[in-house]
Amino acid sequence: FRNESNSLLRDMVDIISLAEGQQLQRGIKNKTNKVQPPGELQQRSCHPSSGPLLVQMLRLLSYRNNDSNFGKKGPFSGTDALADRKLGILPPEPRYSSGSEAETLVYRLLCWDPNITVGNDDDESREAELNDNDAAKQPYASDIIYGLSGEPRGSILLETILHCCPDSFHDILCKIGGFYDEATMKEYVSHGVSN
Repeated sequence: FRNESNSLLRDMVDIISLAEGQQLQRGIKNKTNKVQPPGELQQRSCHPSSGPLLVQMLRLLSYRNNDSNFGKKGPFSGTDALADRKLGILPPEPRYSSGSEAETLVYRLLCWDPNITVGNDDDESREAELNDNDAAKQPYASDIIYGLSGEPRGSILLETILHCCPDSFHDILCKIGGFYDEATMKEYVSHGVSN
């Protein structure tokens, strides 16, 4: 069952996210996959039926990516998991890793160009290197993040992306999305959906 579900999930991601019919990982590994402008996939992410499907696909891909080492050891395993659930404390969700199918799906959803590096992976120097010019390096991502945050189902998808992404991408995503900008953050907070 697991092998069949993995191939079914891979086929679904290929069909939904890649209009050109390319294999999911081929574009990132060969760095030949051009970023497409926003289109039908971004509209689908806010649709009442396909938006939740994309959320679940991203979560499944994140779980599958970390299945081999997540949940077997740690504070939320064994009998502790039952006690924590009874108290309403949920175990942390796994995060996808770089180069995974979940990352590729996120890049397609946000029209993110993985070939453009934004900032530095060094935590101490990241804040100094993230500036307003970084948003210009990802031409579509800022508008897509803003648009997703204003839609009920799109904001759930954006929240899932923020929960599942690695810390380094989370920081860059918040900068590109304007979450660190005071004026933009006030606009997000005053909005009926994105708050």
